Amino acid sequence: MTRIPPSHTETQLLRRIQRRLVGWFLAALIGLDVVVVALTYGALDYHLTSSARQAILTNWHDIASSTVHRLLTHSQDEQQHGAGNQDRPRVATWVIPVKGTGTSGPRYAEGIPIPIAHILPVSAWSSRLPRRTAPLWLDTSFGTTRVLIGGLPLRWHGRYLGSLESVYWVGSRDELLGDLLRVDVEIGAAALIIMLAAAYWLSGRSLEPVRKSMARQRAFVHDVSHEIRTPLAILKSSLELGEHEEQADDMRRAITDSLQEVDYLTRLVDDLATLARIDSGVTPLSLQRFSLTALIADVIHRVAPQAEVAGVRLALESSGPAEIWADPTRIRQLLLILLDNAIKYNRPGGEVRLTVGFTKRGVRMRVADTGPGIAPEDLPHVFDRFYRSRGAGRLTPGSGLGLAIAVWVVRAHHGTISIESCVGSGTALTVNLPHLVGRRPKSTR
Repeated sequence: MTRIPPSHTETQLLRRIQRRLVGWFLAALIGLDVVVVALTYGALDYHLTSSARQAILTNWHDIASSTVHRLLTHSQDEQQHGAGNQDRPRVATWVIPVKGTGTSGPRYAEGIPIPIAHILPVSAWSSRLPRRTAPLWLDTSFGTTRVLIGGLPLRWHGRYLGSLESVYWVGSRDELLGDLLRVDVEIGAAALIIMLAAAYWLSGRSLEPVRKSMARQRAFVHDVSHEIRTPLAILKSSLELGEHEEQADDMRRAITDSLQEVDYLTRLVDDLATLARIDSGVTPLSLQRFSLTALIADVIHRVAPQAEVAGVRLALESSGPAEIWADPTRIRQLLLILLDNAIKYNRPGGEVRLTVGFTKRGVRMRVADTGPGIAPEDLPHVFDRFYRSRGAGRLTPGSGLGLAIAVWVVRAHHGTISIESCVGSGTALTVNLPHLVGRRPKSTR
């Protein structure tokens, strides 16, 4: 295919798409980062709060029985563990009798700079305890100090005796989560700068298939216009000459030339229609069981007149009859393309040999000619659309689409096609169609 540089409009379109991809990528990254931070924040908050509750529950478990006993006996021998400023336990628990007198407990909790008396009891909150059997929790703040307050109703045979009310300092949680948030913002800002460059590079890589597709489209339009322009010019010239010719022979020659160009345009349009159906993905295979040997014999019979006119001998080698699962129409098309090329690009007195081999793995077909061969620099491009080697000029009719269609037929049957050529010695194309003999392929597309 001819390489055509992209237009300004296409370049601008690709740049707009790339900018949008970068924007969406960064938006998705920022959204993901926000979600991760929120989940991390919530998980840590839940974990720290759960730890605080567990510490209070453990403390209640240790002192609940003895506290109930003291409340029943009205004992005034209360020990104030950790009273004063010297020993501040992390869990500070008060005993609140039913009448609200005789409270006991430490004056301070660990890390809380204000006396517990300024925190407990919380009247509105404490008034709910006599009606409950389960613990009651309150997560609140006093100034800049955040605390978790827990209340446990104390009952004896259904009679409400009072409650245990505890305070746990959780101020470190807010500091920890705040530090986490600040660190994440700093790391996220640095990551966004790095990801901006990565997003631009990845979007460019993502658009590469689009660029190639647009390049193929440009080359396709250019090549089609080029292929059509030449036969149309010849057709126009022939008709203009025939219009002014008075001799019957000259007129017939002009008509013959015109018909040849019409035939060429017809083949070109048919090939283009086939390629369009292939590209659109609406060309399914019609698989059926048939005799490949019989189909090959029919194809040989069809191309024999062409080979006779070109002075080329046809030879067939086959390992024996076999039935295969395949699309007979497409296999016939494949063989006609390969044999037609081998005959056209051969020399007078040359030979085209078709070798067919059947194995348990599939079918192997090889078409070899004795033509001038293909230059090494042309071999990588022979399967490209509209590509014709420098040795195949307008003197040899052809659109350069046959081998592109042949490649599709082979790949649609899950096969492979390869080419070998030596300048001056000829060219050979080998087709392997696996998994077709005696059974149906898994896919028909």
